[in-house]
Amino acid sequence: MNLDDLDLLFEDALKSLSPNDFLNHIEKALDCYQVLSFNFERGSVFWRARKIQSNFYKHIDDLSYPPKDLVNCGRINDKESPFFYLASRRETALAEINSKENDIIQLAGFKIKENENLRIAVVGEFWNVFKTGYVKFLGQDPKGCINRLINSSSKDLARNLIYIDKYFSEILADTKAVENEYLFTRTLSNELLKKAHTDAIAYPSVKDAGAYNLAVEANKSDIVFENVICLTLKIKSIKKWGIYDYRILSAAEGIDENGNFIWHKNTEFTKTTIYNLTKSEMDKLKKIDNVDLSHFNSISKADNY
Repeated sequence: MNLDDLDLLFEDALKSLSPNDFLNHIEKALDCYQVLSFNFERGSVFWRARKIQSNFYKHIDDLSYPPKDLVNCGRINDKESPFFYLASRRETALAEINSKENDIIQLAGFKIKENENLRIAVVGEFWNVFKTGYVKFLGQDPKGCINRLINSSSKDLARNLIYIDKYFSEILADTKAVENEYLFTRTLSNELLKKAHTDAIAYPSVKDAGAYNLAVEANKSDIVFENVICLTLKIKSIKKWGIYDYRILSAAEGIDENGNFIWHKNTEFTKTTIYNLTKSEMDKLKKIDNVDLSHFNSISKADNY
């Protein structure tokens, strides 16, 4: 196939009226596409946001995925097939729920548990490396592996791979996907997950240009993630380029044995309370910042997360 063939293939695929029809059109592209996947361990914080009225959500499950019988078709998930949706940045989580001025938001941060790992398929990174030289979701091209893969292929194969990668990322981040009940995004993501043999996929954010979202199959998310931050915020204003000016109203200092948030009694917050940290993470924070960690599980500068 050349790029003209791919253009025709993509054009016909977007006329599809069923998952099978769409798959039949993109089958050749899928066959020559290599799905990038990376094994993630404990490290980054992933974010999830929900709008609230006056009362915050009291239980950690309230910030999780909905029950199976309430799950409609989503960008990655089929009906009654819940996925746990997260964002790579705080601002991305706020953008994804269309946060507006004066909105009250409950924002939760999650980390992969110690001794757990999650293999994540990532779409759009061949294009990112081709254009910028680095991987947006990871922040870098690990050991130059993506560049080497592109450069070790023939010119035509490399160009096709990059072209298909960009097309797939555009499909997954289509702003009009809801109009056909996410037919193309669901079908494509399911195929990419199967091809990568994983339960999680990272894809470009629809609402926050340059950022990424993460969707994880519900049961897998229960195994690998734990909550480490929970805040309630009031959006003061929304600045240019997706920057949010907000005030922290309250912060959890932990979760009790029943899964309920334990809320901080203070009302002034210059630092973000982090809990459920490992000993090594605690030791690292002690070296970075001279703070009293005796009252909480841990505290770190907000800008670090």
